Amino acid sequence: MIQEDFLASPRSSAKLRSWFRRVDTSENEAAGHALVEHELSRLGITLEYVPTLVNELKTNDSAQLFR
Repeated sequence: MIQEDFLASPRSSAKLRSWFRRVDTSENEAAGHALVEHELSRLGITLEYVPTLVNELKTNDSAQLFR
């Protein structure tokens, strides 16, 4: 965790935590995309069917599917 005396203010600590969350989100989304792509190729389905899959699973968009 972040050391209390390292950062000058609670706001700077919050900004740093927010930055780490954003980095984790993009890495998780990339890993999820690779996983979905692998499973679809294993089933013989191309990525052009992702919008149909998004609708069937009732997600908002493909990014949410990959998370």
